Formats: sequence, structure tokens, C-alpha cells
Amino acid sequence: MAVPSQEYSLREFYATRSAWIRQAFDASADGRADVRQRAGLVDEVAAQLWRQIPEPEGPAGCCLLAIGGYGSSVLFPGSDGDLLFLCAGSSQEEQHAESFKHACREL
Repeated sequence: MAVPSQEYSLREFYATRSAWIRQAFDASADGRADVRQRAGLVDEVAAQLWRQIPEPEGPAGCCLLAIGGYGSSVLFPGSDGDLLFLCAGSSQEEQHAESFKHACREL
């Protein structure tokens, strides 16, 4: 599925895609596919949020890591996606981490 355009909010994208994943599960009862698709959806949302930080490829010297079950591409319904934000410098980390957290809360 394509990444959302500006006219199509990230929240709408997440809701629409989540509903599609749920329908696919209801039709197939394939739990493994369901948890992988949910993790893939969170990957897409996290990548889109990362790209919204002013620098084109995210902040220089920083990276965003998926950890826990989500990091293993296993995300059950109702589970949260654990992310780790790492930067080379602490002042840079705080500034960009706050921008990213604010964008996540908007979802």
C-alpha cells in the first residue's frame, strides 16, 4: 500500500490499513500474516514520521530502531510498537526525539 499523501493524513492511513489487516485476518485466520502486516504498518508510519523531521533522511547522526516484539516483526493487535531513538550527541538527541514524540502523539 502506498505511503499517505498530504491530503490523506497519517491517522487516516493507519486506520484504513488497520481495518484492511483486520478484514484479511477475519477472512484467513492467518495469525502469522496478521502480526507481520501490523509490524509492517507501524514500519510505514514510523518511516513517514521520521521523514517529517526537517532533515531529508532524518536527523544526521541519529537513528530510529524497532525493538521488542515489534523489532522482530511481530506486533499483536493492541500492542505498542517499541522504538529506540539514538543520536551521537545528547543535545541533538533531545531536540529530535521531542519532535518525533510530538508527531507520534498527533496520531
